[in-house]
Amino acid sequence: MPVNVLLVEGDLDAQLLGAVYRGLLTIEIGGPKNSLAPQVIRRRQKNDGVCYIRDRDFDFEPPNCTHQPSEDRSRNGQPLGWRWCRHAIENYLLEPALVAEVTGWEISRFSDALCAAARRIRHYEVSRWVIGQARRGLPPHHDLKTQPDGLKEIAVPDDLSETASLAWARRQITDFKQQIDVKLGDESVGASIEKYRALLTDEFLSKSDQVLLWCSGKDLFASLADWLRSEGRNTPGDFRAELRDWVRKNSEQALELLPEWRGFKEMLDAF
Repeated sequence: MPVNVLLVEGDLDAQLLGAVYRGLLTIEIGGPKNSLAPQVIRRRQKNDGVCYIRDRDFDFEPPNCTHQPSEDRSRNGQPLGWRWCRHAIENYLLEPALVAEVTGWEISRFSDALCAAARRIRHYEVSRWVIGQARRGLPPHHDLKTQPDGLKEIAVPDDLSETASLAWARRQITDFKQQIDVKLGDESVGASIEKYRALLTDEFLSKSDQVLLWCSGKDLFASLADWLRSEGRNTPGDFRAELRDWVRKNSEQALELLPEWRGFKEMLDAF
């Protein structure tokens, strides 16, 4: 099934990918990332060649291979969509080689500024990863079932007394709460803090490729504010718009500078 429609999360994604994949795909804004897979499932019932691409955010750690996006969800052996290897769409705009093309700055100079910005927000990023890991381990709300296991679709329990019914409800809630307590307990949170503190060290964040994989692009833009001002730029938002506009006007060059975007194009061509 050839892909002819690609759902994305928001305006920035649509503006960038609409330019880069112009003539190859129709880019549509699908909204929040968790809504994308259900939309694809529904539309494929009409034989619509639709897939999605989403930010990775703090939902998943970076993959080992970063040449192509990672499969996010599949159905019947077919991918529904993918997630970027870097943290989010903004992280690709901060690629030092791309920034150098746009601004004329030396690659190493911006890379140093980017890494310094990452080290400045290190503890905040550690905390966001800790929360992300805790959230990943939580059971989905539908695991707290509102009817007993094994009950047929059209049936009710044999004992419908107040005592039996409320006792069952308490057991269901207590069991569900225990699952949550394990993931959000001090021991689990403490282990997660130590894990990400040990990983996101100042030395680790002195390499721009690691920074762009592990740190939020929006946070990096914000942390660059003072440095950008010293370089004659206005706000981080203005700088992001400057980079976005360059990509939209120079899409072929952007593909050369961003191998993962090129790899995604090749993946879609072969899908």
